[in-house]
Amino acid sequence: MIPKFLMIDNDRDYHLTLAELVAKTDDSHAYLSSKEIHNSLFGNRKVSVDYSYAEGKLVITKINSTKSRDKSPFRKGDVIYDIEGKTIPQIMNSLGKYIPASNSWGR
Repeated sequence: MIPKFLMIDNDRDYHLTLAELVAKTDDSHAYLSSKEIHNSLFGNRKVSVDYSYAEGKLVITKINSTKSRDKSPFRKGDVIYDIEGKTIPQIMNSLGKYIPASNSWGR
């Protein structure tokens, strides 16, 4: 990881590399959070729903109320198989290197 740190030239990459280093501890008690990490991995917008992950897909379990005038495009029970052309397992795998967990189920 040291060579990777030496190549960093911006805050975003520094924070992501730190998150990757923490994830390599394989300890679900370790956690690193920052605005740079959150925005890089998840974006700066949230969808106001609760969901479950099962069999490679997301299932909407609850629509949360918001102050926004926009009505949610989702309904309870909706199934999401992909986001912007990437399957849910592909997205989960791409995020796994930044999420510390003591086993693969935690990632």
